[in-house]
Amino acid sequence: MLKVSIPGFGDLEIGYLVLDLNGTLTTDGALEEEVCFLIELLRNTYNIDVYIVTAGTRRNYEEIAEKISAQIVIVSGNEAREKANFILKLGSDKVCAIGNGANDVAMLESAALSICVIGNEGASPQAIIHSDVVVKDIKDALRMLIHPKRLIATLRR
Repeated sequence: MLKVSIPGFGDLEIGYLVLDLNGTLTTDGALEEEVCFLIELLRNTYNIDVYIVTAGTRRNYEEIAEKISAQIVIVSGNEAREKANFILKLGSDKVCAIGNGANDVAMLESAALSICVIGNEGASPQAIIHSDVVVKDIKDALRMLIHPKRLIATLRR
């Protein structure tokens, strides 16, 4: 579990990492090798469970989940609501959620720590506004978790 105390923000105990797939974890459906390495490092360092939430737009989620040893959660219908409900089911106070799209906003709002990835596919303004941290790509998001003093530097008040 990742434990970090952030002055003015609060104490975090993150046991779950929930990742949006398209535009967040991948770019144009492709997963970078370095991302696999960073997720494995994060998992090994903090014993965090990793989940991918997706509507399955590109149908590549099983291959990607296998590469990063993540569990898949497929959403359909009201994607935003289903993503948020999944965060609540895990226990929102133990979740770091990473997303970029308008359908990620409720998920980002529900999590104890939310990170918006702008990336090559961009990010919705709502996702940016409703996140605790905004970064340029998924690798920066994962590195913030691996090096929690970066979270302190960014979020302390």
